[in-house]
Amino acid sequence: DVWKPDIYYVNELKAEHHTEYWSIYADGHVQWSVSSVKKLTCPFDFSEMPFDEQTCRTRVSLYRGNEESEILQFKNGPHGSVKYDAAHRIGGTQEWDLAAVDGEVFNHTAVGEDDTALDVVIRFKRDSEYYLLYVVCPTILIVLASYVSFFLSRAAVPARVGISMLAMLVVWNMSSSVR
Repeated sequence: DVWKPDIYYVNELKAEHHTEYWSIYADGHVQWSVSSVKKLTCPFDFSEMPFDEQTCRTRVSLYRGNEESEILQFKNGPHGSVKYDAAHRIGGTQEWDLAAVDGEVFNHTAVGEDDTALDVVIRFKRDSEYYLLYVVCPTILIVLASYVSFFLSRAAVPARVGISMLAMLVVWNMSSSVR
């Protein structure tokens, strides 16, 4: 049985581990890599929606141990960028693009702690074209179609009911497709 460090993410909700990779070097160093999918909780600011960019920060740390016994670091130095697929869409949606994933080794001496940690910053950018095309424009068209019924003659009851029903069915269809 091999000892593994107890690593945790500060704002983690759920984790799924997929594969583990071990490397043992001739000088005694051991490298342990884990491939996993994380669900994180992050505060977002939607005040500039649909032209917003969001930032999610998390800290990867150890439950126990310090810098003398374990070292957490990025593969390519203290200010690393994590490998990611730029064409990857967040959560399978077309609404968000992954802009960047950056990180740095946490400066524990500034706060007087002796643990080792990594700060990871994930930046998302909303695809405003998607939002405008699939949310804003249909909503404006539905409202305009609803207003048309006010300009029809009172005698044209079937036309007025038809336009109102059409607007209601479109709203119902859009809300059911969100689920």
